[in-house]
Amino acid sequence: MGSKGKPEWRFYLSCDVDLQVKVRVCSLYGCLPGVRRKHDLQEAAQPTAAFAVAQLVAGGEVLGLEAKTTYAETMLEGCKWSEWLTFCVKYRDLPADTYLCLSLYELCEGRPMLLVGSSTMPMFSKKGRLKSGQQRLQVWEGCALDVSQPQLLLGKPSLSQRSQVGHLEHLVKLFSRGDVPRCDWLDMLAFKEVQRLRSAELQEAVGQQVLLLSLELPVFPHAVLYQQPLTAAAVVAQAAGKKEGPGAPSAAAAAAAAAATGQGPWGPGGGSDIICF
Repeated sequence: MGSKGKPEWRFYLSCDVDLQVKVRVCSLYGCLPGVRRKHDLQEAAQPTAAFAVAQLVAGGEVLGLEAKTTYAETMLEGCKWSEWLTFCVKYRDLPADTYLCLSLYELCEGRPMLLVGSSTMPMFSKKGRLKSGQQRLQVWEGCALDVSQPQLLLGKPSLSQRSQVGHLEHLVKLFSRGDVPRCDWLDMLAFKEVQRLRSAELQEAVGQQVLLLSLELPVFPHAVLYQQPLTAAAVVAQAAGKKEGPGAPSAAAAAAAAAATGQGPWGPGGGSDIICF
């Protein structure tokens, strides 16, 4: 609670987060094309492997260098990595239209490397909040990534188009943020049912030959909201506003001061702390 008894909502600004962007590639659910082909034709089992390539894309360009997982053995149910990938780009440098793009490749002895498919997701929500926590994306089989139009391969539909499990997973995220009231005995029963429905949907996806990629994004102590870093002109305007002394500052100086204090487009809040290691 704030000093006046009102609820206090604390947040960070993305321009203050001095950390490198990370994503954990957990596992793939579904049968890859090479494994599927061998199973259908009843061919002799040959070792197959898969790996994922992750990129950050904004404005039709790739940001920094790509990152990729190690090779994981594939099975009928999919494969597992559980690896953290770290990009050379920091959160403070991410544009508002940044997409996390993943491409999945399959390797089989005696055959050339095969692009299985691709999937993308925006790093910020429509309201400018950095996405965090568990994510599950559909891999669009046979589709190559087009960095000029990453929105064409979104791995997660809009909330209105999601399945029952998709709606429940959205509510679980709201619960983890503290936006949903807690009731211990009821929460325990609800989470068990969500887990049961999630497992059933994954089994159904495997049967329908749908590929689902499970990811995890870092979770911060408070929400991270997008804020464009101050430009050199804004810094100069802010300094000029301070030299003017008492009186109404110029519009440029006022805008720069608002951005510097974390009030910009978000209005007054808990402020932003600089996050760094």
